[in-house]
Amino acid sequence: MIAHEMEILPPLAWAKWFTPMKREEAIGYYEQGIARTKETGDKRAESQILSVKGLYLSMLGHHYEGYKMTAEAEAMALQAGNQRAVGSTRVLRAIAERWLGRPGKTVELTEGLVEALSKMFNLNQLSGLTFIRGLSLAEIGRIEDALAALKHGIDLCEKLEGAVHLGRLYNTLGYSYSQIHHSEEAWKW
Repeated sequence: MIAHEMEILPPLAWAKWFTPMKREEAIGYYEQGIARTKETGDKRAESQILSVKGLYLSMLGHHYEGYKMTAEAEAMALQAGNQRAVGSTRVLRAIAERWLGRPGKTVELTEGLVEALSKMFNLNQLSGLTFIRGLSLAEIGRIEDALAALKHGIDLCEKLEGAVHLGRLYNTLGYSYSQIHHSEEAWKW
């Protein structure tokens, strides 16, 4: 029973992300989840919930505090040795790095992750990763790499009918084209 509970807690933390609630309520929920994982000693689940909590705080404008949590969560996932947890915590740390104004670090952290997450069949996480990686590549001037990454993400989403991040991928592809003054291509997206 506990194993099943630990499997469901990290996805529930993500589900709370999309639930309208006050900051205190959200933090309380994440802290309850972390407390439960500590009771059971499940570092994989703890790392994943901590990283979601960190990203949530970053989204609220507490960028450095949130970043520290995502970095701690990634270290915990690495220590636990669970590749799925390492992948998900690293993606959230990469987002936090970008929000701190470090798109180069985001690119470094996401190197090879698209291929790894492709094998895990998590289209939501994969398309979100492709978005943040493509945007960060464009921001550091690697436009051709950004275009290739974003087109790959769009192709995957269209083939698998995954619309969650498709709009952002289109928009970021247009942004990338505008950075190299290809206005006609930018307007298509």
